[in-house]
Amino acid sequence: MKQSLLRQFPLIRKTRRWLQGYFASLLPTKASYSQSNEDLFLTECIQKFEKKQYLYIDVGANHPTEISNTYLLYRKGYRGILVEPNRELSELCKRFRPGDSVISAGCGSSSEVLQLRIANAPVFSTFSQDRELDLACKEFVPVLRLDDIVAGFSIDCVNLLSIDVEGLTLQVLEGGVDLLQKTLFVCVECEENEREEVISIHLSGFDLLKEIESNLIFQNRNLVSERYDVSSNVSQ
Repeated sequence: MKQSLLRQFPLIRKTRRWLQGYFASLLPTKASYSQSNEDLFLTECIQKFEKKQYLYIDVGANHPTEISNTYLLYRKGYRGILVEPNRELSELCKRFRPGDSVISAGCGSSSEVLQLRIANAPVFSTFSQDRELDLACKEFVPVLRLDDIVAGFSIDCVNLLSIDVEGLTLQVLEGGVDLLQKTLFVCVECEENEREEVISIHLSGFDLLKEIESNLIFQNRNLVSERYDVSSNVSQ
């Protein structure tokens, strides 16, 4: 009954998402905002790394506060770039995370325009056309290479690259080859059929630090070794 009402009255869903962002911005900082406490581990990694530029990039940022790998960092004073193709959600990110730069676009291996299939539960929205989806609507949006997106920013080092793009992880990594070379930690939601290629090819210069549910967390061995060995300082 509840889900049926939400489908018939999408404004209820939108209002709820707005209220979630609003109250999260007012309430004291929670222990964790991510789905399975990934942000706790990532924050510990970053805080122990002696780097002044606290910058994260969140691809597939979704909601500004709910199930977010970077909102805890935001509340701790870190700032970064949020990439989100869903216009409703990107507007929420601009409203409730004004310190971040918000890019209303998708990420891929090439620059093009693709159809975004938006789910009633937006976290499942995807550019993939062959997934079963509780579909709310479709819209065409720009898709850019990650390297092209960050070209306009002056970035020496990225502390965290978080990727959650519903089955298109490989394409995002293919479009961010240059960025990966100056990224310390990468957190990717990786489906089983993507796992081997993500580890062996696209993140071959990284070491796997931890697995949390479907998320893989990596560290850049070359950049991290210049400072210290994270694995010896972070509790597993």
